[in-house]
Amino acid sequence: MFLFSVCQAGAENAFKNEVKRFFPDWHAAFARPGFVSFKTDGGVSADVLLETSVLARTCAESLGKITAGSDELLTDTLWKLVAERHLFINRIHCFRREPFPPGEKGFEPGLTAGLIERHRKIVRYCPMPKLLGKKAADAKQPAISGENVLDVLEVDKQQFLAGVHRITGDSPLQSLFAGGVAAIQLPADAASRAWLKFEEGLRWSGFNINRDSLCIDIGSSPGGCSQVLLSRKAAVFGIDPGEMHASVLKHPKFTHIRKRVRETKRSLFGDADYIFGDLNTAPNYMLDVLEEIVPLTGNRFKGAVFTLKLIHWNLVANIPQYTERIRKLGFRSVRVKQLAFNRQEVMVAAGVDW
Repeated sequence: MFLFSVCQAGAENAFKNEVKRFFPDWHAAFARPGFVSFKTDGGVSADVLLETSVLARTCAESLGKITAGSDELLTDTLWKLVAERHLFINRIHCFRREPFPPGEKGFEPGLTAGLIERHRKIVRYCPMPKLLGKKAADAKQPAISGENVLDVLEVDKQQFLAGVHRITGDSPLQSLFAGGVAAIQLPADAASRAWLKFEEGLRWSGFNINRDSLCIDIGSSPGGCSQVLLSRKAAVFGIDPGEMHASVLKHPKFTHIRKRVRETKRSLFGDADYIFGDLNTAPNYMLDVLEEIVPLTGNRFKGAVFTLKLIHWNLVANIPQYTERIRKLGFRSVRVKQLAFNRQEVMVAAGVDW
């Protein structure tokens, strides 16, 4: 059995090493920048790999390779593979391995017009409509529990992999979207691309930020994360000696603490519901800061969402140690993932009550 997964371009070796630590009997097979496949004994589902790995973006059980010079030939071969296995398909995910890390050379992950057109052709030219669910034609909506997803990955020009994964009630958020990329677009008035990663991170966290929430944004300049929180009507204290975007500064529910976090009055943290952080420092420094301020929070405190910068990819091996440090702060649940809009970093969601 073969499983394939996409990851961030440049993370392939770290991804292989990570999978080897968890599944020592697996063997990396066909690979390219931003993509790795694994030969397994068949005892682990795509969901288990996606849940276990920090670096895996989306995962599927391989149906086979396809060489095709046109979408029409791709479609014909694809449906033959599906028919051979008597599969019923509820959704179709068309995606490519990513050429660059997010934000590099103007690249951001997600569906393109070409991928949407490919999806349309695959649905339109299905020779056996009885194999398709009613919602298969919708390329943008997330899959739901109980659905079978057909994955169509463009690995290289004219080279594709077909695969399948099933959505359950426990499936990670990434498995609901093509290529593991939620449908998020950077607004024209965004202060920075941090808006993208914290919009995705907040959705992934499951935290309910609302008009009654008081959030502290550590390393807030120029304001991308704060904008995400303000859009949910939260009150936000942004801590950063740097300048904030004008649209954030003028927002009536934003307060700029123009200091470093360790120079900030300790009393500020007592009323916090959530702490957010995006410091351009080594992971242990961010964790040192949290160890100082989380004990200062009060009964309202519910959780934290923050990034840990992977200054070099070898730091992926240290993530279990980082997770243990975070748990010792009183968090009942700690999740770590390199999300689609993260760069060489991971997102952490730590909850007090779940």
